[in-house]
Amino acid sequence: MSAGSPAPSPPPGAPRRTIASRAGEALFRWRGLTALPPLALIVGLAQPTPASLAAGAAVVATGEWARIRAVAWIGSRSRTRGAAPGALVTGGPFARRRNPLYAANLAVLAGFGIASGAPGPAAAAIALGALQYALVVPWEEETLLAAHGDAWRAYRDAVPRWWGGSPPPGYHAAPPHGLRAVLRSERGTLLAQAAVLLSLLGRLVTP
Repeated sequence: MSAGSPAPSPPPGAPRRTIASRAGEALFRWRGLTALPPLALIVGLAQPTPASLAAGAAVVATGEWARIRAVAWIGSRSRTRGAAPGALVTGGPFARRRNPLYAANLAVLAGFGIASGAPGPAAAAIALGALQYALVVPWEEETLLAAHGDAWRAYRDAVPRWWGGSPPPGYHAAPPHGLRAVLRSERGTLLAQAAVLLSLLGRLVTP
């Protein structure tokens, strides 16, 4: 290619390489670490009470159960750091919302915020988490569109991004991954959640 030749055009269907897209991809690849600042904010400024800790732990458990249901359908691919999208998952909780795993993560983060008993830091931490997904989700959708084309378009048009979809026939079909495999995949997440709750318990403020 000569110095004056134009750069080759991206192949049809390739994801757009905008600044937001690049940021979304970077956050996706490092999402295990990007959770640390919101959690540090919550734990560092926590003022928990027995009531807030109990209520927050219940919300965390609810969010983790939603994660388990989603991982039972998507499998250990939920842990990947690569950009390859893999197969299009449309069953189970993915039949009602396109991002059940991320919604569950936000619920878990909200649970930690409630447990902390510090509304201001909790709200800031949840806002940081929401900002991350505001960049990650559009990038993922561009990648899925490039990989799956019309199948992704049909799914996108039928199922809302976050909530409100009517499950199609087969919604209650058995997931492809059993509970044992899911718990094996989730063991790191479960240990991290327990560590955060124990940290908040250590900062417990008796009314």
